[in-house]
Amino acid sequence: PEFWWWTLFVVLASMAAGIIGEAASALFSLATILPGLAVGARRLHDTNRSGWFQLLWLIPVVGWILLIVWFAQAGKEPNRFGSAG
Repeated sequence: PEFWWWTLFVVLASMAAGIIGEAASALFSLATILPGLAVGARRLHDTNRSGWFQLLWLIPVVGWILLIVWFAQAGKEPNRFGSAG
């Protein structure tokens, strides 16, 4: 659930920052890049995939769909990246 709570927070806060102004939106996006990558990598690790698969975001449509499907899959325990707890 951590990934989905993070995604909800980023979407809502990004919309709020966009209403405030372009500078606020740009600063918010810049501030959330690294935490977003970390949460995405942990989610992919939960599904027993490398965090490097996040580079699929660079492939329009096909890469996006594939990553969303992987993010929505149930985590595999244990996995090669260690246990969740």
